[in-house]
Amino acid sequence: MRRAVLLLLALGLGLCAPLPAAAQQDPAVLDRINARIQSEERARVIVELRLPAGAHVPESQLSPAAVTVQRSDIANAGAALGSRMQPGGPKFLHRYETLPYVVLDVDAAGLSQLKAAGLHVGRIFEDKRLSPVPYESGPLVATLSNGPAEGAWLALAQVGSAASTYLQYTFVTAGVTNRTWDVTMPTALGNYEFRVYLLNTYTVMARSAAVAVVNVNPTPAIGGSHRRASPRGARSARSPLRARGLSAGSRPLWAASSAR
Repeated sequence: MRRAVLLLLALGLGLCAPLPAAAQQDPAVLDRINARIQSEERARVIVELRLPAGAHVPESQLSPAAVTVQRSDIANAGAALGSRMQPGGPKFLHRYETLPYVVLDVDAAGLSQLKAAGLHVGRIFEDKRLSPVPYESGPLVATLSNGPAEGAWLALAQVGSAASTYLQYTFVTAGVTNRTWDVTMPTALGNYEFRVYLLNTYTVMARSAAVAVVNVNPTPAIGGSHRRASPRGARSARSPLRARGLSAGSRPLWAASSAR
């Protein structure tokens, strides 16, 4: 009987133990979300879900059966969080099949509900849109924040290209969640983006705002011509059209990266 009582007591203490501190909420992030809600009434947030098995594992490291189990855990965790939300509270905007994240639109009451759902919510992040700003010269610096602790890789790719297509890449070792990457942008005009991939996969966890390489100092071009009146017998000529192209004064535009 005494052993049974001690066992029950141990189980009770285990149930009351605090959740693992692997994922710590950044108070500054909550302050910024609150400030946005005060000014705009609502804010978009990204919520990291707590999984029953613990930390998320890249699918490349799992067996097919384990992948199925983890995807089911992700779906169930999202559903459990949704069941705790009050009617008219947070609005679910996007759910991920392979990642333990959901995107929501919340007001002050909805944010309070998320903060109170500690059994289901690991961390809350801002989901903000970034606008391009002029970039003058030198390598572009991409910044990764709150990356996956199990490791990742970063890539520069054209906007709209397949997840398996990229132009440059670098690896982020396990345990490193914040780092910068100096990148020399392509000279070809177009829209590019930075992507965060799960390690050893083509699963895109986040994308940056568009990085546009544009021609801000184009080669002069003449869009048309006309004849001037000239003395009889004099010659008249048209100025040739000059091709447009990338000049030495061209500069890329860029924006800092973001979780989406």
